[in-house]
Amino acid sequence: MHSAGRRENGSGQRWPVVGVLISAAAAKLFQQRTVHCTLVGLSARILVVDDDEDIRGTLGAVLQSEGFEIIEARNGLHALQQMLAHPLPDVILLDMMMPLMSGFEFLDVQQLDERIRDIPVIALTAYAKVAEVKGVWGLVRKPFDLNELTGALRAVLDARR
Repeated sequence: MHSAGRRENGSGQRWPVVGVLISAAAAKLFQQRTVHCTLVGLSARILVVDDDEDIRGTLGAVLQSEGFEIIEARNGLHALQQMLAHPLPDVILLDMMMPLMSGFEFLDVQQLDERIRDIPVIALTAYAKVAEVKGVWGLVRKPFDLNELTGALRAVLDARR
């Protein structure tokens, strides 16, 4: 979804766009970016798994600007493929409700594969019970704010070091 110009977000508001069409939720993340949540000294490789291209791209751009290396995947199956094609991530940000392979299904496969079993997962979801799922280190509820997400990342990375 590339374009130049402006995009309406459904409520009549229009967001300026340079090169990429983004949703109102993604634009909100960019606005929150001005709060500047630097994770000093916590450089890491993050796998962002979300079927929403706007959220995935925005999270990737924001986290990359904070010094993280980002790998993106559009569903659980694509995440597994990305981990075969790239160095393993330090943390996985995982949407739980996706087509093809959900976050729940991804976690089942992850627990069976000793190569990726110990990679911490932060679930991105609107569902509360995800925190009880084996393999989930943290939970960030959608819609989330960037400070909450970076706080969860900081906690996981601190615990792993």
